[in-house]
Parts: sequence; C-alpha cells; structure tokens
Amino acid sequence: MGIDSYQGYQNWCLVQTTTLRTVRIFLQRYTAHCETMEILQIFVFSLCLFWSISVYAMPDPVTLDLDGLINCSCSNPKWCEPITEKGRKEQYAFSVKNDEKYWQFYDWSKLTTIVTAGYFNMSLVCLAHSHNTRVIYMAQVDERTFLDPGLRKKWIKDQLNTVRENYLDGLNFDYEGAIAKNQTILKDAYTALVKETREKFLQVFPHSLIAVDVGWRPNVDERYYDYPALAKYSDFLVLMAYDEQSQIYGECLAGPNCPFDPTLTGVKEFLTAFNGQIRTDKLVLAVPWFGISYKCLKIDHDKCYIEKVPFRGAPCSDSPGQPLDYKDIHKLRIQMPDKYKWNYTSATPFIMYKNHTTNITYQVHYDNVDSLEYKYSLVTTMNLRGVGIFHIDMIDYTDTPEGAKMRRKMFSPLPPTKNTFVPQDSDEIQPWQTGFLEPRPTCPCSDSKLCEPITDQTRKEVFAFSMHNDETHWHFFDWSKITTVVMFNYLNPRLMCLAHSHGARAVILAKLNKKIIFNKNLRSKWVQQMLKTVWSNNLDGINFDVEYACSPNQRHFRNSYTALLKETSEAFRKIMPHTQISVDVIFEATSHYRAYDYQGLAKYSDFLFIMAYDESVHKVGPNSGYHAAKWAITSYLRDNIPASKIVLGIPWYGDLYVCSSLNGDHCIPAKRGERPIIRQVCYCGILNTLQSVPDHYRWNSSSWTPYFSYKDGKLYQIQYDNPQSLSLKYNLASDMGIRGVGMWHIDCLDYSDSAEAQKIRNSMFDPLPSWKMRKPDVKDLKYVPEADHSTDVKDEFPDFLSP
Repeated sequence: MGIDSYQGYQNWCLVQTTTLRTVRIFLQRYTAHCETMEILQIFVFSLCLFWSISVYAMPDPVTLDLDGLINCSCSNPKWCEPITEKGRKEQYAFSVKNDEKYWQFYDWSKLTTIVTAGYFNMSLVCLAHSHNTRVIYMAQVDERTFLDPGLRKKWIKDQLNTVRENYLDGLNFDYEGAIAKNQTILKDAYTALVKETREKFLQVFPHSLIAVDVGWRPNVDERYYDYPALAKYSDFLVLMAYDEQSQIYGECLAGPNCPFDPTLTGVKEFLTAFNGQIRTDKLVLAVPWFGISYKCLKIDHDKCYIEKVPFRGAPCSDSPGQPLDYKDIHKLRIQMPDKYKWNYTSATPFIMYKNHTTNITYQVHYDNVDSLEYKYSLVTTMNLRGVGIFHIDMIDYTDTPEGAKMRRKMFSPLPPTKNTFVPQDSDEIQPWQTGFLEPRPTCPCSDSKLCEPITDQTRKEVFAFSMHNDETHWHFFDWSKITTVVMFNYLNPRLMCLAHSHGARAVILAKLNKKIIFNKNLRSKWVQQMLKTVWSNNLDGINFDVEYACSPNQRHFRNSYTALLKETSEAFRKIMPHTQISVDVIFEATSHYRAYDYQGLAKYSDFLFIMAYDESVHKVGPNSGYHAAKWAITSYLRDNIPASKIVLGIPWYGDLYVCSSLNGDHCIPAKRGERPIIRQVCYCGILNTLQSVPDHYRWNSSSWTPYFSYKDGKLYQIQYDNPQSLSLKYNLASDMGIRGVGMWHIDCLDYSDSAEAQKIRNSMFDPLPSWKMRKPDVKDLKYVPEADHSTDVKDEFPDFLSP
C-alpha cells in the first residue's frame, strides 16, 4: 500500500477515529434492548459504515487488513500495538531461535529491541511487547534491488506489508556486501534505499525503528559506504564488533574475535573520521556471545598458525574458523580448566587444546563476562546509544540451575537501558574535563556543607579500614582520632556524611585485576569509572589494594601499575584537587615477591600504607612484631621513600593456628600442604576466648606481642596485638617521623552499646596518636638514617628479611 503524504495519513487516522467513536456510541445506545439477530445486523451495518468512510477518506488507495486488526492473537490486544518510545538507550539483541523455550528465559528487564533473523512468530511479539520491548526483523537486500528505483519501491512495499502483517516495530538492514571506494553509484543507491525506506516507514508507521548493520570500523572489508548518510537516515548504526580477524595482513594466526583496542579504535573512527557528522547516540556496539574455533596447522607457544584463506584483498582471514556458541565453549573450559588462558593485549580469553582422537590442536577465541564488561563500560563511558548482542541464543536456556547461573552471569553486566537517551552536542572524548561528569546529585547529608571535600592534605594520618556497612558500628568510632576511613568493598553516603561531620575523609577501595593494569585503554576506562563514583558520591579519594605477585624481572607489570597510579592521580587532581590517593604495600620494600616500583607509587600517591602484618603465614609466630614493623619502615626509607609518604598499618586482629602438639609454649602447627592451618580472628573474639583461660596469657619479649594457647577439642594458639603492643608501634611511628598509622580493620572491636564493650573500645582507641589537627613539621618528615633502625632487626630476625 502507498501513502504519499504524512498529512494525508493523519487526516485518514482522524476520520477512522471519529467513525469508530460514532459506531461505539451507536452500539451502546441501541443494542441494550435488541435481540441477538438485531445486534448482528447492527454490527454488520456499523462495519460497513466504518469501511466506507475510512476508505473514502484515504489520500491514496491503501489496502487495510481488517482481518489483521481484528485477529490479534495476543491475550492482551494492547500487545499488538507498536512500541512508541523513541530515543531511549538500546539493548539490541539478535535472535535466531524460533523457540519459545528460549524467549521465556530472556532477561526482559534489560532488552529494548529483539531482531529476528530468519523467522517471524507472533508469540514472540506478544511476549516482547508485554515487556515494552520492540521486535524488528533482519531485512536482506541485494545490489540489483537497490540499483533499480522500481525494484527499490517494490522492496519497500514488501517490507511495509511484512511489518504490518506481523505487528513488528521496524526493520534492520543487514547488507554486508563489498562496495569499492570508486563505486559511488552503488554506494549512493544503497543510501537511497535506506533513505526511502525510512521516509515511507515514518509515513505509515510513525514509531517504527530502522537500524543499519555496519562493520566494526569504517570501510573495513572493502565496505566503503556513506556512513554519515546511513546514520542520518536511520535511528542508529549497529557496529558489528566481531569477526575482526576477517582481514589478516601479518602472520596467518588465529586471533581474538573482538579485541578491546581495535574495537575502541573503530568506535573512535566512526565519531571522528567524518568531521563529527556521526553522533554518539547514533552508534550501538554489538558484541559477540560466541567464539571462533581454529584448527592449528602449526604451534609456536601460544601461536596457532591457520590455513591461508584470502578475503577481499587480504592474504589471510578468519574464514577457516568455525563459530562456537558460548555455552559450548563454557563446557570446554569446565572439562579442561588448565587450558584456559587470557590475552592481555586484546583483553579476551582463549582456550588451546588437543583432540587426542584426531591429534589435532585447536585454539578457541571468545568473549566471556570479564571481557564483555570492558566493552560494556566503553559504551557507558563514551555515551553510545547502547549495546548489541550477536546473538542472544548462544547461551544455556535450559531450565536447570547451571542454565540459570549462566544466564545471570551473562545478562547481569549489561548496562541499564530502558531510560531516555539525551543526545550530546559533542562526541569528542575528553574524559578528564569537568564536562565529562554529570552534575552531582543532591547532597544526602543533613547539612549540604558536609558534602564538601576535606581539603587539608598535609596533616598526619590515622587511617582506618572499615569492612562492615553498619551504622551501629560507625557511631562508636572514636572520631577524635580518625583522619580517614576506607569503605572496604562497600559504599554508603551516610558514612561519608558522618566522617565529614568530624573532619575525617571518606574514601573507597580500588581493587582491580591484572587485565586492566596491563591495558592502557582499559586503565583509562577504569579511571573514568572510579572518577565518576568518587565525584557523584562526594568522596575524598581512593585506596589502591593491588597485591599481585611481581618478581623483579616482571617489569611490564611493574611499569603498568605505576602508569595506572600516574594516570589516576593526574585525572583526579584535575577535577578534585584535594583528592587523597593511597597505596597498600607489602611490609618489606626489598621483597622479591612484590617487587613494585615503590618510588613511582609514592610519587603519584599521597602515601603508602605499609601492611605490617601477616608476617608469619609460613610458620607459627607473631602477626606484627615490633622489630619487624621497625624494619618495614626502614626498608621503605632506605628505598628513598620520604617519611611523609609512609603510614604504618597495624592489625586489630590475630592469627589462630591449629596445633598438632605443644612443645612448652611453642605450637607445632598442623599443616595443609606446606602451610600451617591458620585463620584470622578479631580482637573482640580473642578477648572472649582469653577470658576462659586467663592464666594462659603469654608475652613474647622478642616480638613484643602477646599470645596464648588453649584446648577446645583441638589445640590452638593465637598470636595477636593488644593495646600494650599497639602502643609500642604507635610510638615507633611517631619516633621515626612517618606520616601516621592505620589499622586493619576498625570493625574488629565490640560495637554493642554496653559498658564492657565501651571499655574495650577505649582501651584500643586511646593509645592512638592524637594528631588529627596536627600537621607534620620539618623534623617529623626527615629521612631516618639506616644506622638508627637496622642493626637489631637484621641480627635478631633474619627470617623477616628473606624474600
């Protein structure tokens, strides 16, 4: 059918609406007292009246399918109506399975559009529309059609009928043919088809959605399309960020399906290569829920050489590879967990294994939750229109616990989408400009001044880690002593308000994995996310807790971690100059286990937090001996770390060892493998145990720490710190002129509202230095000579100095 003017269509709709209203009033008034036959006659008359007037009012002959209007098969007729919301962000999923058993397990809270590939099913339309999700279909077209204006017109008419007959919400162009750079006629003809389709669809179906699939970067695979025009005449472009090994010009190797850096480059090129004609709201990034399995002709370490199959001018391609569903790859990983590997360059996983029946080695490159999250964060931070999935049916949709677990893992990281998208004027990515951040939300504190940052960056520190998101704890903290509280694995604005009311900083933990540290672009995205979190929650900074092993020859990791600190510091201080950045470090700067660039970490942070505990994990011994703490400080001073950059972290917990026997007071440990069986016990729990065996209390005159042994079915020994041993180390920190002290963790006390609990809290808080408002002076921050603090440590405790 054809309608030549949108105004004519509006007039036709107006007449239809008026006619239907008239018919409804007529039926209401005159059928109340009629017999069945009379009602039937009235209905037939009304139907004829409606048909005559509506056809007469049409501006152009349109074949209206009354059967289609009447025969809506959905249980709720409203579900046959189109989805009218325009401009919202997208969660765009391709579906190839015409199977209701799959659809019922989709996470409809996330999906905005389903694209059916190769099938139509009214049941899917009803289900999707019930969740306010569009259903469109993948429309195939060839060069012969779009080169001929007559064939284009016929093709568009066919698509209109398809959408009308199947109650769909639009279509997806999936033309992937090669168009050479000099084939302008072919390029313009394809653009004309998209333009004409869009115009006709808007006339007939004003709320319809038109999307266009494009390669992962402009002009890839000889696709020299008019991308700005395609974006202009569609709702958005779908960047197919997969099969990115389609053209290989170097070694003919198996490679990642959707590597992070090239994907990011592709997005940037769409935004910048056409003088800003393509906005961010015109791009949906489609990522793979599948992998590619390659047969290896030759193996060289992790290199898998594959058969050379040319593709569009490239001597090698991914053509020899076979697509593999994510659910099948997951089974492989479970069967062969030792074969799983991570490509730090592409930020994607792969599996390499040998089929012992055929003696053939395979390499499978794919994406999992970890690698997909990086791409999702890219969509969020670059403010793209949304995420696409090719395809949604490649995970486990069985009604089993395993299937449900896989679906949760795959759907949960998807960004929220069912909200209105507001296009931005500029697509240039400037992550460190203030304009990158949204305005802060309303201050959650009772006084808006409490949302202002703590600006004193030179005062000494009492640095407290808090693990419990529990307000009943916080109110019993001794805020006269605490200068900074770290929310460990939680974020609560109420703690920020409380801390700021006492002049203390509130910061959050920054934990991250190696995959991010190694990759510059991933680091950039991570920094942006942390910056947004700190900014929007009125926090004062972050604490880095990276505890990966790093030998002296692992320079790449060492340098990458320092680079991350530098990038974080520069980004934060441009926007929030009073930000505090701290770094947790091992108790010995000379450690070969974590041979980090401590000078670099200190340079780009406010201070290093020395974790002066867990010194005896390989044997029974003190958790944090005095001389070991002294050596910890000395080792960093010797590494030319200024005293003003050092905070001594001390435990408010102890180590409980299981003893196979006791030799006097010495615990012979029960072992699991090579290590003693050990677990951490909070100070309040230690006191409860000690009350039952007070005569077992002992003092280690070498480490200047307490311990005791007891029997409760098994033999146990607890090595810990109490107010007496902690006071010695607090005084040590003061004597050595360092920045301050800290505790891991502050929640290890009894925070009940009782006199006994308050007594315990006072005994632990009182010895802490009272320097909250005191700034370090010159003599406090001087370098302490080696001779002052090293001799007794080396002579008495050689074990503490070993790598």
